[in-house]
Amino acid sequence: KIRTKIGAGTVYIQRPEYTRFTLQSSFGYDWTNHKQSNFSVGLLNLMLVNTPSINQRFQSYLVDLYFSGNKTLLQSFNRSIVTNTSLAYTYHQTINKNDVFLQINAEAGGTYLTLLNMLDNGFLNRNSTLNGLNYYRYVRLQAEGRYYIATSKDSKLALRAMIGIAKSIGKNPDGTESSLPYEKFFFSGGSNSIRAWRPRRLGPGTSAIIGDDGQPDYRFEQPGEMIIEANVEYRTKLFGFVHGALFVDAGNVWMLRDDGRYGSQFDMQTFLGQFAVGAGFGLRFDFSLLIMRFDLATKVFDPVRPEGQRFVLSRTSFSDFIQLKQSVFNIGIGYPF
Repeated sequence: KIRTKIGAGTVYIQRPEYTRFTLQSSFGYDWTNHKQSNFSVGLLNLMLVNTPSINQRFQSYLVDLYFSGNKTLLQSFNRSIVTNTSLAYTYHQTINKNDVFLQINAEAGGTYLTLLNMLDNGFLNRNSTLNGLNYYRYVRLQAEGRYYIATSKDSKLALRAMIGIAKSIGKNPDGTESSLPYEKFFFSGGSNSIRAWRPRRLGPGTSAIIGDDGQPDYRFEQPGEMIIEANVEYRTKLFGFVHGALFVDAGNVWMLRDDGRYGSQFDMQTFLGQFAVGAGFGLRFDFSLLIMRFDLATKVFDPVRPEGQRFVLSRTSFSDFIQLKQSVFNIGIGYPF
């Protein structure tokens, strides 16, 4: 069964760091095979991006990164046009009351604009702008697997693993590496990710912003070009519509190249020791139409701290836990995965 998909919409994002506005449109096809497999082809996905305001402290942070070697992140906040073609594969099947889920996504950005430039040399300005709008060439791959094991009638063990990688292609007019669109970076932390860290605040790698008190400062979002995450969650019914959960989350994001921040670059020899680990418990209220979720997670292993001090759970007092000094309280709708 093949279906045509045409979509259009707008997204308005207001965060402490910035305000961002996008117009989006898409055209493609869905193909379902044997009910377990679904293929989705995005022939043309178009996004116009504008960032009308940036917090002054965040702007200063981006400028500091630029002069310290990361000349790409600041570019991603310019007015821009993002085009890509995409392919997604989804597999879902129930085997002996256990559920298996797999999703693979692949994107190639800037393909149509590059083709236009080849047909009409000079259509684009040195492969970086189109009528004053930044445009991007990139590739992005992401794979996620989930396995749900029914341990009893009212409980299950949920496992999740995810890996992603994104890489810009080409150079800027000044010879520096081009950037990814900000929306195509990977972010870790938040209610559907590593829950002991605030949304998008984890990483990259062991790099850190140190505050005036000598402690890590998580005030700014931390994008990465690579992500690895893994989650284990035990879910059980407590009574009526109230369900409980115990969970452990691990993961981080990294840059694929040296961007001037010590410890931010992915290294095969050290990345395992750079996984952030959080653990916690939660309550879920199943109202049939929706599930309200409340999770309290605390940091167990924090990779941005000096070696020998990264196992923070051993130094977390009950008072620190209650005051959320090393913990994060998450509110969400639906299960995290």
